[in-house]
Amino acid sequence: MVPILGYDGQPIPAVYAQGYRATTGRHHLLITNKSSATCSTTIQLNGSQVNDKLTVIAVSNPSGLVANTAQAPHTVQLTTMTSANPISVGPYSVTFVTW
Repeated sequence: MVPILGYDGQPIPAVYAQGYRATTGRHHLLITNKSSATCSTTIQLNGSQVNDKLTVIAVSNPSGLVANTAQAPHTVQLTTMTSANPISVGPYSVTFVTW
């Protein structure tokens, strides 16, 4: 859980994930990490660990306050890699996983 500003002030889950299955049969998972900590995440499908090669595309930064600007357009960048399960989900990140 992480604290929030505004709304009711109640903490929210730090890591949230939503999965989708494409019409092509591929699986897509979008993970957000709203905390300052990197976490290890094991991806499961129907209660079983996914053993396929995972493509992981992420944007992350150890500071939740950084942003790309006209003067510094590459401060926060996408990274793409392949990974086995489990995967590492960086701090203050949005991570897209497909297999």
